[in-house]
Amino acid sequence: MFALPVVALVTGLQPANSAAHAAGQQTETPSAQVQSDAQPGFTQPELTAPSDTVVTDTVSPDNGPNMRQVECVAKVIVHEAANQIHRGQVAVAQVIRARMKVAGTDACETVMKPGQFFNVNRYNPSRTGETWRKAVVIATATLKGEGEDVVPGAIFFHTVGHPMHGRVQVAQIDDHVFYR
Repeated sequence: MFALPVVALVTGLQPANSAAHAAGQQTETPSAQVQSDAQPGFTQPELTAPSDTVVTDTVSPDNGPNMRQVECVAKVIVHEAANQIHRGQVAVAQVIRARMKVAGTDACETVMKPGQFFNVNRYNPSRTGETWRKAVVIATATLKGEGEDVVPGAIFFHTVGHPMHGRVQVAQIDDHVFYR
């Protein structure tokens, strides 16, 4: 289980909803919730900084991926794949990791490139539920290079029914098709 490194990664941070509500902002909630595999009684800290704190690109206390990079990948997982099975969420994170390697950029630079994903700085998903907790666990593990490579070589994905001509299909997982 990847929960222990995540706890060290986000210690001392406040829930996003309190910061968003204090600033008068609305938060978005994904359309589907992911089933929990957490241990009973375990409460996952939220991955966000207080509204007056800037999340920096420093390495986390356990020498894992830094908080900002995990947050960028987790936001993409929630936005693009919250309604997908676990393996599909991992695949989306692995596409980001593969693009990072190809472009020589970090996770946030990769997802913020024009025409790629979306402006993760403007997306504020709920950080109080199981969906966010799982996205953080997946993002952390993927950025550490852990886990099975479920879409080897994939650097693109799209929903079923919208093929990417000129690309080689690597896998179809749930409602997404992955290409290289």
